[in-house]
Amino acid sequence: MIEFKYLATRSGKSLVLSIGNKKYMFDLFEGLQRYCIEAGVSLSKISVLFLCTDRSIPPLVGTYLTLRDIRRVSLDIVCDIITKEIAESASSFADLMDMKMNYMSSYSDEYVSVEMVSNAFCSRCIDHTCIQTNIRSDNHKHNRSMQNWYFLDIKPIRGRLMADRIPKEIPKYMYSMLTRRETIQHNGKEYNGAEYMEEDVSVGLIAIIYCIQNYEELVIEICNKQPRYIFCFQAETINALGSCFHAQYFLLEDNCSVEYRSLYTIQADLNAIYRDFLVPLTISKDTCILNKDTQMLHSRDALMYNKSSRCFSRCYDEHVFIDTIQETNTTNNAEESIKTVIEHVLYKPRLFCESILFLGTGCAIPSKYRNVSVILYESENKAMLLDCGEDALFQMHRAYGNIDVLKKLKAIFISHSHADHVLGIVSVLRALDHSVNVFGPTSIKPFISKFGVENYRYIETNHAKVLERKFRKRYSNLLNDLQHQDPIIADDYVLKFSTEFEISICGADHCSDSCGIQIKDGKISVAYSGDSKASALFALMSYNSDVMIHEATFTSDQAGRAAQTHHSTVSDAIGVFKASNSNTLLLTHFSQRYPKGIASNGEWIPCIDLFRYIVGSEYPMDKVHEYYRNTGIIDEYK
Repeated sequence: MIEFKYLATRSGKSLVLSIGNKKYMFDLFEGLQRYCIEAGVSLSKISVLFLCTDRSIPPLVGTYLTLRDIRRVSLDIVCDIITKEIAESASSFADLMDMKMNYMSSYSDEYVSVEMVSNAFCSRCIDHTCIQTNIRSDNHKHNRSMQNWYFLDIKPIRGRLMADRIPKEIPKYMYSMLTRRETIQHNGKEYNGAEYMEEDVSVGLIAIIYCIQNYEELVIEICNKQPRYIFCFQAETINALGSCFHAQYFLLEDNCSVEYRSLYTIQADLNAIYRDFLVPLTISKDTCILNKDTQMLHSRDALMYNKSSRCFSRCYDEHVFIDTIQETNTTNNAEESIKTVIEHVLYKPRLFCESILFLGTGCAIPSKYRNVSVILYESENKAMLLDCGEDALFQMHRAYGNIDVLKKLKAIFISHSHADHVLGIVSVLRALDHSVNVFGPTSIKPFISKFGVENYRYIETNHAKVLERKFRKRYSNLLNDLQHQDPIIADDYVLKFSTEFEISICGADHCSDSCGIQIKDGKISVAYSGDSKASALFALMSYNSDVMIHEATFTSDQAGRAAQTHHSTVSDAIGVFKASNSNTLLLTHFSQRYPKGIASNGEWIPCIDLFRYIVGSEYPMDKVHEYYRNTGIIDEYK
């Protein structure tokens, strides 16, 4: 069997080729692991990864960490030397441990032979492969990046042995020699094996083209190699090639629909209860005129090679999600659903209210119900990201239909150097047309700098860990007795910064560079724990905050597991919250064992992706829990 499977979100596109027991993936995009779960594609079975640009690196890092954790021994990666160097720089915070990465510039095995052609392009050029932004940013240190084209030669498909033509006197043990087209002798007669075999089938050369610039060089390469099939990531490529070269073209069309269908119904129903459960928006399609030899592939479509007709036939995804997103709304009729979707973007409960938008509420590995850690704080003229996990940029796009909120982004805080809190930052920086402050650990700075973006000022936070160790040495077992102690001056153990926000950063008890933060925006204060065990220092720093956002990776009956991994339980988070005298507790970073709705005892608000909390607002706890109970999707999380 030869099959191409197409996967895409607004974040980017991938093409998966399956032959025999091998799977080959061409290009990666942010959120790939999550979308593969949604689409039923197993990343653990991928044999080789072919990278088209450096945009593949953040999802590559997330993918290899997952494969490492399931004890994958090695991974083959085909890419250019520049992309390889950037990917290798991630080892400063994403340790391969015993897993081996085999980088190469070409690839061959028993099924395929793949040649890579690297081509430099201007990094200021807009990439239309992912639906993200119309901003042209000049904030790049390097003007040149690499784009890789791949020419795939599938080795001939062996013809079938025509057993019905074989003389009956030939014993079956000799069939294997006939299959090899050998001449055999039996009872004084010669038999030519080729006469009993179908002809081998040659699929023909296949080009897989990611090209956003330098079409003249591409045309020359295509005309020299004469591929029979051409897969194009961009419509502009087909228009550049179609007038001068005849082939069967396949356009990997943008995914303009709602990508995570498993979650959509829940989000739409919750939106009907409370408008600040935002619904992911679809995208209007750009019309393009393509040549008559072009077939359009939609995300999750497949192409199967038919040996009889010697061509590819398209298999449509049987669960195509209609672009008009009211189709799956179980609460409202179509007209009301459209109105709700439009209003949820325009609606502000109070003019210029401070809000906290959760763009990722899961832990470690993404699931189809929860992205990794991303939180957006937003007020009238300012915004700040609290952690920036993979797919951060495109989660904003799902929530708002655009990324205009980035125009007022002033700062990014990275709580620690674990990949699930880091890998979305490069895409965000590339989408900006102004400079921002990045507060983060030392170990991720070299990785970010490798991409050539320089529209940021990097402020290292590692010294906060030195202060935290001093605090813990002096005040051990403080949390339970915090209110009974003599006054402690938290500022002695906290880093302070005065920028567009008043920022306090303290060390957190999770890993060697983990930190928590409190931001003050006028009269509003918001504290975020990052990943951490219960911390008295964080409680002190957060004192009297309007909102505390705290991780709750584990339920209270898993206290041992939480202590072992330096995470918090729900009870731990509540204890820190009460000690801090804060007003509202929002819990996030939930274990993927609890993917859907989570029950609360009323002391805290359980957050899901695309939930927007308006500071000071009243959360409809009873109505939300009633919905969860009625639909049977609630998970007890105590």
